[in-house]
Amino acid sequence: MTQGIKPRFTALLLAFFPLYSAPAVASAISASANTTLQAQVQPAHRIALQEVLDKVASSTPAMLKQQELIIQAESRKSQARGAFLPQLDLSLQTLRSQNYSGSGSTIVGGSVIDASESFYNSYAALSAELSLFNGGQHQASFRAATSDLAANEAELDAIVVNEFLQALKLYVDLASAEVFTRSSRHRAALFEKRLSLAKEGFKEGRLAKTVVQSAEADWLDAQSELLQGQMQQEHISARLLRHLGTPGIGTARNTIYADIGTIPTPPVMHLVQPKAHIAEHPSLKAAKNRIDSAHRQLDSARGTILPKVSLIANYSFIGVDSQSAMNAIDDMGRDNFIIGLSLKQPLGPFTSERANIDSSQSALRMAQLRYDELQHELIDLAQEALSDLRANRQELEIIKNSEASAREAMELHRARARHGFGSNMEAVELEAEWVRRVANQERQELAVKMSGWAVLATVMPQHFLKMIKLNNGF
Repeated sequence: MTQGIKPRFTALLLAFFPLYSAPAVASAISASANTTLQAQVQPAHRIALQEVLDKVASSTPAMLKQQELIIQAESRKSQARGAFLPQLDLSLQTLRSQNYSGSGSTIVGGSVIDASESFYNSYAALSAELSLFNGGQHQASFRAATSDLAANEAELDAIVVNEFLQALKLYVDLASAEVFTRSSRHRAALFEKRLSLAKEGFKEGRLAKTVVQSAEADWLDAQSELLQGQMQQEHISARLLRHLGTPGIGTARNTIYADIGTIPTPPVMHLVQPKAHIAEHPSLKAAKNRIDSAHRQLDSARGTILPKVSLIANYSFIGVDSQSAMNAIDDMGRDNFIIGLSLKQPLGPFTSERANIDSSQSALRMAQLRYDELQHELIDLAQEALSDLRANRQELEIIKNSEASAREAMELHRARARHGFGSNMEAVELEAEWVRRVANQERQELAVKMSGWAVLATVMPQHFLKMIKLNNGF
């Protein structure tokens, strides 16, 4: 039996069922395979790579989540910007006062009122406060919010690259699974033909029962390989649909099929130096902005123990009447106007302030460590991607030679068969082996393409986006 997916139950089937019952076993598995084959040949939803990338460009669930984080970061920046504006307050009061001594004076707003036993008063005040200096907290908070927004935007860029790369990988995996399924279907048909030839030879007395059993085992394995290949194809299809956030498209079974011809070849890259290229990686840019944001938050925490200077103003109105509240409101007039500077210096004990400073220092150290860690991770990923590309290219050359050898053996046997040498069973087996190696070569060519795109996405992610969009008509 040639290489492929080997089911364990095949040997058990033939061990427990003698030769005379093998047709029943074969018939049962053939019926199962035919059911799957019928489902396979029904009209399918074949989707081009451009359709997949169009869906990614219109935002996947991961991208939508990150966009919400950007909206939140923009809100925090707007909130931090508002701290530079003057704070305005309007106060309104309408009260009834009662002096039990019969007469006297009452303070209303900023004025002393000679009052009778009872009276009504109304008071209104417009106050304003403009922070001139608060230890640099406002500036630091605004800069931290700005850096936080930039970090979220860079992280969105990194997510977009990753989403495109993952969609491409799933699409290539789907195409590879389809190649495997197509090859398995062809091989199953060839092994069925080989089994028929073996049965004819057994009936004619030219072949032993063991030859028929071996041919039947190979055919059962080929059927099982086909079924498992189709299951894998459906599984990858479902994963791709989930990745796109659209589980509803496709056939009634939500299965989609790839168009292999739409998978582009990556551009050729020369002298790739991971350390030199990853500096512009969006993930690293995001990490840099996180460090800057942590710096600013530390500055804001330190500003809580510094003096605060504010410009304050207050303009008040007052009205008094002994009869009713409405008369007191109608009687309102200017009371006083105050403007000046306010100085506040916290004197301690600064327990919570010191705790916030320590926490901010720890957050800064963690951000710096994360940046260093991410830098090493990106270099390792780039080197790993380059190694995979080299290994896949080398393996492709080996597989090409293997396919050429299998084709030569098949053609040689056909030439011998034309002169009466060699058996038909052997010819079918050689053809099945050649079909397998052709499929291996096609799948390996897809793997080389995917490795090339992975290198570009890891080393030069923005160029990756540009090229993958350009190759697909964006």
